[in-house]
Amino acid sequence: MSRILTSRDILPLIRDGQTELELREGDNLTDLAREMLRDRGVRAVPARNPEVYAPDQPTAPGSLSNATRQSATQPDGQETRNVFVAQAALASNPKNTEPDPYDLVITGGICVVPEMGRIKANVCIRDGKIAALTTDRVRGKQEIDATGLYVLPGVIDPHTHLGLFVPFEQELESETRSAVLGGVTTIGTYFNQTGSYLPLIDRLEHQVNTISRVDMIPHLAIREDTQVSELAAYSQRGMNSFKVYMCGVPGLYPHQEDGFIIRVMERMAKLLPTADPILSVHCENTSICDFATEDMKDLRLETLSDWNLSHPNLAEGEAVIRAAYFSQKTGARTYIVHSSTKEAMEALHRIKHAKLSVETTSPYLCLDTDSDIGAYGKMLPPIREPESRDALWQGIRDGIIDTIGTDNTVMTAEEKRVSEGMRKAGAGYPTLGTHLASVLNEGIFRREISIEKLVPLITMNPAKIFHVYPRKGTIMPGSDADIVLVNLDIQRTVNPSELLSRSDFSLFQGKTLRAWPMATIKGGRILAWNGKLVDDTRRGNVLKH
Repeated sequence: MSRILTSRDILPLIRDGQTELELREGDNLTDLAREMLRDRGVRAVPARNPEVYAPDQPTAPGSLSNATRQSATQPDGQETRNVFVAQAALASNPKNTEPDPYDLVITGGICVVPEMGRIKANVCIRDGKIAALTTDRVRGKQEIDATGLYVLPGVIDPHTHLGLFVPFEQELESETRSAVLGGVTTIGTYFNQTGSYLPLIDRLEHQVNTISRVDMIPHLAIREDTQVSELAAYSQRGMNSFKVYMCGVPGLYPHQEDGFIIRVMERMAKLLPTADPILSVHCENTSICDFATEDMKDLRLETLSDWNLSHPNLAEGEAVIRAAYFSQKTGARTYIVHSSTKEAMEALHRIKHAKLSVETTSPYLCLDTDSDIGAYGKMLPPIREPESRDALWQGIRDGIIDTIGTDNTVMTAEEKRVSEGMRKAGAGYPTLGTHLASVLNEGIFRREISIEKLVPLITMNPAKIFHVYPRKGTIMPGSDADIVLVNLDIQRTVNPSELLSRSDFSLFQGKTLRAWPMATIKGGRILAWNGKLVDDTRRGNVLKH
């Protein structure tokens, strides 16, 4: 079985004065482990007795007639370990008396099942659902040999925005393709408008069913009394996720006063017990941000560090305390979106309670003000200083952070006005295509957090928080067969043109990331394979909750 070796595994070897580390096939070293080996002059060498270390090999589907191999290849053209799909021509065996084959079987992989950990098991799929996890030899009309790969639930990105600068339908098509390529099979999408949401709800189901490549959890921004009065009507339609902004985004989202936010929470509480709604809150103190922005209007604003000062960390730390208090007093389930600062983490260590869930995003975890992305990285809240980035990772270790989203907001470089510098650039960036790879690359190899710890934050936890679990967020029998196969060995240099977004840039463009999705399976069908979309016919559903 593949292993991920950390600095804790290397320390005993160094203490014993050994000069070589034997690696099995499929072993991975974190960056810290590699640094320790290099600093102490320890060589990594192949295992001397490979027959002892070789992982269990499944029966080769090549024995099936008409087997067709789909190979996952590295950028240099070298083939990775044993990854292929076999099409079983069962009719060629008229004497076959075995049970009917499954539609798809994934064999030989390491399943990461939230709340259970790693399991070496075959995943059996029938009629778009997980039918069984088993160590028995089983047959499928299609079989994927996933030896050396990790088998994860399809990723749920709870925080996206679509259609802010072009028609919604255009990005519903392009960005959900990018999502599939990146291993994301369900997205939470925020909608913002004046007036009743009932017409939008009527349209949305048709749009997602005919255009989207993934499933969608809609979130409705509540910004006026008309919408507050219709909360019960939205709830009856299966829309039980709402949002308010303590600090708005100029030209896009107005901020809401505390009294209005409490009114929304109190009205939500009246929906209990027939529904269990949740309120997303953008936590920044708008007055602190306004004063800081005013103070900086005549000062230099050229770097991510400069932009960070315009929305001070203090503004987020204070707002998180208010949101937690309002939630506790009203009983409204509350979801703090895109936490970005050490001040927020410090506060949440003291005040987090059962009704409060916390999200951060992959850009905040993987980038900071020392990053070289310049105006491409302008966002609200800003990308923060390294100390806050470290605090977010500690928040994951400590269980303060529940989910990792993206805050995906699509722009082209021209729409973002990158060429005009930090002051005039817009806030937003595309992230769906790199979300999973960036989290695993940073989390496993640089922060030495186990894959078992990370996977629930991008699968089970958002599914539970938004009440679509266990249909989504796991790979247990009865769940939707939304699955992503990940190769922790493969490295790719990010090229925006390959991510299928309508945007022409990426926060990671030109950077090399490890741990890419090798296949994305949606409803039991293989949609993406080795960085390419191979089935573009699957459509999504609105997940009522």
